[in-house]
This record gives sequence, structure tokens and C-alpha cells, in this order.
Amino acid sequence: MTRKTSSGNARQNTATAELARVGLDDPSIMAITGHKTVKMVQLYAGGERQKARARSANKAREQNKNRS
Repeated sequence: MTRKTSSGNARQNTATAELARVGLDDPSIMAITGHKTVKMVQLYAGGERQKARARSANKAREQNKNRS
């Protein structure tokens, strides 16, 4: 088994965030990045998923505001 360097881990974690940003699910991200556990995918994808939820909530809020 080879050990990843810090830059290798950084690339893997960046890729995880980018894949989450475009909407891939955890198993798909794991297949691409090589993460072994869902927990690690969720750790690195969590920030991007939170941003997506915030954008969605703001969009819904604006749509409701325009209806009033």
C-alpha cells in the first residue's frame, strides 16, 4: 500500500468538494476519489452541500417574496 502525500490528500479533498458541488451522491464520489468511508466524503463535501442548501433556501425565499 502506498501512502499519499499531503498534496495528494489535498487534491483528493478538493475533488470531493468539487464533485459535491455539481451534485454527485456519496457512492459516486467515493468511486471517483477513492475514499473508503462515507464519513470522509461527508466531511469534505459538507461545506459545498451546505452552500447549495443555502442557495436553494435563498431562491425559495426570493420567490415567496415576489409573490407577496
